[in-house]
Amino acid sequence: MFGLPSKKRGTLSGFTLLEVSLAVLVVGILFSVAVPDLRRCLGRCRLQTAADQLAGDIRETSQLALNEESSLYFIKFYPSPSNAYYVKKSANPGPLVVKAVSLPSGVVLENTNFSNHELRFSAKGTPTAGGTVTLRDGVSGSFKYVIVAAVTGRVRVSDQPPKNVEDI
Repeated sequence: MFGLPSKKRGTLSGFTLLEVSLAVLVVGILFSVAVPDLRRCLGRCRLQTAADQLAGDIRETSQLALNEESSLYFIKFYPSPSNAYYVKKSANPGPLVVKAVSLPSGVVLENTNFSNHELRFSAKGTPTAGGTVTLRDGVSGSFKYVIVAAVTGRVRVSDQPPKNVEDI
């Protein structure tokens, strides 16, 4: 009537219920395979971020001690289940908390080899002892090691633990 084509039986295009069901099934299978891998990837990213932040906080605390020429600064580590560390400055009646850090969900502060889990700094900004902080991702089980050199105070993040005392 107005120049529109007439609809004929069998010329309508679309998807059948079977085609839609198969497409949803394929997408569901791909999604179920991708989600666990995505969780592992996000866990490793959280672990790397936490290790980098810890290394930065160690460097910052070293710089505070150097700037103030003070041997009162230290970092107290609280391994699992607390999974936290505090940057502190010794004072009377007790230490002042300069910064408190809780590790992200899924990141575990596994262990440190510092005496009493404390990393102390001299008035020159160097650590009084070298050591390693071990972080673990609870999802993927991968580790990161924040290694502090005793003499130079160099801080680095590694996927491998130090092999011997000279590496620290």
